[in-house]
Amino acid sequence: HLDPRAERAARLEGARAALAAVNPPTAFELEALPPERRGRAWQRRVDEIAARLRLDLLARLAERGAGTPKERAYLARRLRWDLGEYLSVTRGEDGGVRDEITPFMLARLEAAIAASLRFLGRWR
Repeated sequence: HLDPRAERAARLEGARAALAAVNPPTAFELEALPPERRGRAWQRRVDEIAARLRLDLLARLAERGAGTPKERAYLARRLRWDLGEYLSVTRGEDGGVRDEITPFMLARLEAAIAASLRFLGRWR
């Protein structure tokens, strides 16, 4: 159906059929799996991003005493700030979102979300 010599309508229908069957896993689906069922590459990527976000430092601060809502709010603000700095690669020159977010960047953005969710999940 994707032969360039075929009619345009047939190629579009073939592309629609192929893309309808695509179901890539999302960060939320991967994180919902038990740790032993997550892929090593995914785990490595999330750990790498967690190190860049300095979540180990935030974890040490949380261990010292994140019992009160005020302390938790501070840690959440700090995480939001660090995450915003990391995600600055997605901003264009005018401050808006860039048009060309590559698959390389997207994988790291998903890992940043997963690392943040793991950190915040400690308080459940």
